[in-house]
Amino acid sequence: MYKLFNSIFVAIILFWVGGEIYFYFSKPSDIAREDRIHQSLNRSVNAFDSSHDAVVRDTEQMANRLWRQLRESGVTSEAIQGILRSGKGLWGSALYKNGELMMWHGHPVIWNPSNYRKPVYATIQKSGNATYFLVQVEIYTDQHHYHLVNTSLISRDNQALRYLVEDYDRTSEWSARSALPIEFSFLTDEPEQNIRFVRHLNTGSVDSVGVAYLKTRNIEVLTRNWEDRLRQFRYAIFSIILLSLFILYFTWSHRLRPWSRTGMNLLGVAILWVTLYLLDVPHRWIIPETAPLMPGSWLSEPLLNLLISFVFYGLITYILLSRIIPVKRLYGIYWLPRTISFGILFGVFSGFVLPYTIYMIFNVIVNGDISILDLNVLPGMETWLFYHAASFLMAALFIFCLGTGWFLMNTEQNNLGWFRPLVLLSFIASYFFTRFVFIEPAWAIGYDIWLTLIFTSIFSFSYYLHRNPNALRFSSYLRLVAWVTIISVLILFPFLNHGFMLRQDASMEEAGRSYINISDATAEDITTRLLTTLAADQDVIDVATAGSSATISQSILRQRIGGMLDSNWLGYAVAGFLIDQDDNVIDGFTSKSHLSDLYLPAFVTESERFVREIERDPVNIMMKVEPDPAIYDFPIFYKGAARLNSPAGNDDAWLVIFVFVERSIYGRPINDALATHNRDRILLQNRFYVAEYKNGILNRAIESESAFPYPRFSKLGSDDLEKLAEQGKLVRRVQAGGTSYREVLVHIDDQTVVLVNAKSPNFQNLAFSFFRMLFSVLFTALFLFMIHQLIVTRQWRVFRTSERFQNRILDSYLLATLGFLFVLVITTEYIVSQQSIRMVEQELMQDIELLINELQETGEELSAGLLETVTSRLNLDAFIYNEKLLTASTAPDLFRQQLLPYYLPYQVYDELYLQNRTTTFQNTFIGSTPLLVSYSVFDGDSPQVIAVPAYTRSARFEEQLLQTTSFLIAIYIFIFGFFIAGAVIISRQLSRPLAEFRSGLQRISSGHLDTIIPVTTKDEIGELANAYNVMVYKLKDLQGELAEVERQAAWTEMARHVAHEIKNPLTPMKLSIQHLQRQVASGNHSIEALRPLIDKISKTLIEQMESLNNIASDFSRYAKPLSGNFENGNLNDIITATVELYRHDSKIDINCNLSDSALTISCVPDELKRVFINLVKNSAEAMPGGGTIILQTTRHDGRAYAEVVDNGIGIPPENQPRIFTPNFSSKTSGTGLGLAISKKIVEAHGGDIGFASAPGTGTTFTLSFPLVAGD
Repeated sequence: MYKLFNSIFVAIILFWVGGEIYFYFSKPSDIAREDRIHQSLNRSVNAFDSSHDAVVRDTEQMANRLWRQLRESGVTSEAIQGILRSGKGLWGSALYKNGELMMWHGHPVIWNPSNYRKPVYATIQKSGNATYFLVQVEIYTDQHHYHLVNTSLISRDNQALRYLVEDYDRTSEWSARSALPIEFSFLTDEPEQNIRFVRHLNTGSVDSVGVAYLKTRNIEVLTRNWEDRLRQFRYAIFSIILLSLFILYFTWSHRLRPWSRTGMNLLGVAILWVTLYLLDVPHRWIIPETAPLMPGSWLSEPLLNLLISFVFYGLITYILLSRIIPVKRLYGIYWLPRTISFGILFGVFSGFVLPYTIYMIFNVIVNGDISILDLNVLPGMETWLFYHAASFLMAALFIFCLGTGWFLMNTEQNNLGWFRPLVLLSFIASYFFTRFVFIEPAWAIGYDIWLTLIFTSIFSFSYYLHRNPNALRFSSYLRLVAWVTIISVLILFPFLNHGFMLRQDASMEEAGRSYINISDATAEDITTRLLTTLAADQDVIDVATAGSSATISQSILRQRIGGMLDSNWLGYAVAGFLIDQDDNVIDGFTSKSHLSDLYLPAFVTESERFVREIERDPVNIMMKVEPDPAIYDFPIFYKGAARLNSPAGNDDAWLVIFVFVERSIYGRPINDALATHNRDRILLQNRFYVAEYKNGILNRAIESESAFPYPRFSKLGSDDLEKLAEQGKLVRRVQAGGTSYREVLVHIDDQTVVLVNAKSPNFQNLAFSFFRMLFSVLFTALFLFMIHQLIVTRQWRVFRTSERFQNRILDSYLLATLGFLFVLVITTEYIVSQQSIRMVEQELMQDIELLINELQETGEELSAGLLETVTSRLNLDAFIYNEKLLTASTAPDLFRQQLLPYYLPYQVYDELYLQNRTTTFQNTFIGSTPLLVSYSVFDGDSPQVIAVPAYTRSARFEEQLLQTTSFLIAIYIFIFGFFIAGAVIISRQLSRPLAEFRSGLQRISSGHLDTIIPVTTKDEIGELANAYNVMVYKLKDLQGELAEVERQAAWTEMARHVAHEIKNPLTPMKLSIQHLQRQVASGNHSIEALRPLIDKISKTLIEQMESLNNIASDFSRYAKPLSGNFENGNLNDIITATVELYRHDSKIDINCNLSDSALTISCVPDELKRVFINLVKNSAEAMPGGGTIILQTTRHDGRAYAEVVDNGIGIPPENQPRIFTPNFSSKTSGTGLGLAISKKIVEAHGGDIGFASAPGTGTTFTLSFPLVAGD
């Protein structure tokens, strides 16, 4: 093994050296660098060409299928529509007939196919913020001329609507084919500044549709990539060496003695844990140094630390428990200092680890963005990972404390009166010391009491397992997994909820302080700071002066301004725009998504006007910041512009920034819903109402988007003001209209108080979140358990082969009910969602009818202005289509940014215009945001279509859904409990006859053959009971015959052995007498001469007759082992008297470890004393060189236990089955009846005797006796 490790280690070192040599010679030089750049450009251009060719190929194939269909007579629109829908990866498809749009699907664009008369025409187009391939193919039939126009999206920047739809950019995939940040620019002039390497792009139909290029400053990426690869290589080598060393370490420790091996393994895991923590090795792989995790990523660093902690907690628990579970108890001299040391150590360790672990989990919630109380039935990935990391970490700690407590109680079972209170007192002292010294006061004292009760319960359960060692022997592993999971979640959830509330309180206080800090001076400072920083940013200058780039320009302001937004700016809205040399807006950003629909067009217009105003000034102004409160009646409004000088000396570009405080009314439903969709689904409670009070009187107030109707107060009470003056902050819950709210009042100064109000989670919210966490973890735990069973048993077996039948029935019910519950919850959520959509449809029908009536009553021609006026009054959003094409909208930016197509969906067009329906509905999405749109024909001067959209998953809908699903889940849980209770009753009824069979068979094995089972049913179990009783009758008949045969055989064997034992002493007696006869008969010796011989022979005869007497006594005692009367005696006194006989034996060291209380049993003291003397004698003979003998007593389950332990040579395995057999002896002297008689004596006392022995380690004899009733 060590030779193998040496070879592996040498191979790793050689690989390391080889890698260092490779990296040294592969460092990019200037020539190699240019070659790599050209290769990267070629790869990126080839990727572009492949995408273009795929779109052309798919379009031609679709055109061929359409040509075959269009040639046939009677072709249906459904067949053509099916072909248009079949295009994979296409953004939109449109079929033109003789130059007129005939049919379309997806996201078609406005296009005139007659302008390009080519069989196949491919180009790139831009529309709004979207860039896309456009491929046109001509189709000719005998009668008509068709054009198929397909589009495939290249990139789309959603600017301010980033909360709704992620930016789409296929150029990043093309750039990823190379090792360099290749950028693409379409339909613009070739960039001239800071560009060295350029490749032109073409489509075959158009010579140049754009360029792929590399900026000069990005050339150094090659060197950085080389350095990154070198760093990763060294980290990999280091990790492999570290892993190899620890494998070698654990392999070496495996050769140690069991306890030494356990200690070294624990030390090795601890060293590895500390090493990885200090060196931060895993983060270099999961969180690269060059790309740290961004906020909002599903794997944050605190969560990763939690996962790593779970792994090491689990390893430590596994190593420790795998050693201590097989050990029944540790033997040794009774020693009070050991008891005190173990008790204090266990209590102190648990008192530190438990609160520290909870605090680590608690901090992940308080300082992170993990959604605990969100309204999704299925948790997000980050929440799902947190659920499992936290729960499994707590489960590992729970099992560790439980197993360690059980083991120490077994070790110190003779002194539990000291041990148990010592552990609890040590835990309490360590817990509160850790809590108030090492952990900041993050939770109230009630949670400390909760954790103390938790540990007390765990420790009490350890004591229960100690008193009932077989309690888990036949328990269901499946239910044990379920119970551990439930307990872990129960322990954690109060802290998770409290951590979430603290996080919400901090957010509310921050929002309040930010609102108070709103002022003109701050707005001006923000404007100036943004302008100064961004105007000096080279990327911003390049984008504004050299043209847009798909990689940078479409998100440059979002990246830069988004990264600069400060938490102290929460009360302000920020909008920014880049204006090129031709006064066109080429990039825009708004810090709040609803602004894009409400004010973006006006902001664009104001940006262009403001720039033209500055340019008309004769003074060459580089930067200008000024207030303009007249715009939209904003309370505070600052605008600023900074000149961006073109390096080429061309006309300058401009950066325009708006900073303002919004009004409290945000717009129509779709704007608010879209603005808050994703954020509100994450945190329903993150919508605040903020109010400022001056001297207790309301001064101003603002509420966030889609806020609930929070309670308002015109003034604060004097009691509140006094408490705020003393405490600085108040946090409380209030009830209003049956809804619970959470209020945070912050004392700003002597005159100013800010109040922040948010909806507080109710019981349904908490119950919903608790059960979601519980079932998420429970399903995973049960699945992992079944995988474990598959690995261990090599079969897909859920139940153990030794598991009781009743447990199998209960476990089957448990799995079936959990599966049924999961399906039921998902189905319920789906059904309730569908019912909600039906309700939205009804509301939409009413809204669109109301809107049409209002428009008709005006008597005016339908126009965008009229639509804006009427929808504002009705608080609705609406779109107007003139047959096929959009003509007006209250949310124009959705179409401008190509999130919704300008064309009426063909299915709607077909139903309204071709099938003559009056109203229809269609589901659509903006990103992941579901919308239901109602379309209706408006009969005016020309038929037009009015569409009213509605948000089907608003935050308020989520709350209603929560109320419904939580109520149903409560019913499901009740049904779940009912099924489990029914399963318990049914399983007991089904397993009761089996238990009776087992009990009967046990009594039969004990010799009670008069045991029968009543036959109560006529089913299979009744037939089995009847057959069992017949078997009992036959066995009873056979017992008598067998007993007679055994008696005869026993007496025959006894007679043979008695004859053999008597014959042994008679032989020397006979020989001695014959020798004496020969001496007397010879006449050569006188009587005096023969006297020594006669004395010797007489002594021999007396010894052999004494031996005969002992033999007779042993056999008599074996036949009747007891010779005295029973009386109540203390087992401890009997053992003490035995030990006193051997106190002065210099060869052995004999010790007592007796129970504190008297062990009163009914016994014949002298006979039991003889048993212990025989056991001690045997132990002493097993240690010819001396050794230690320990006699110890305990009580358990109404019985007294005594043990005789030695460290002698042990009993060979081949002799152990016959150790209590009469006449068996491993010694050269004796009758071999000593242990047989001892067993007879013990059994005559109603006791049991057994032993455990291993060669070379010693032997332990265990005796148990029933205690006297009442002892």
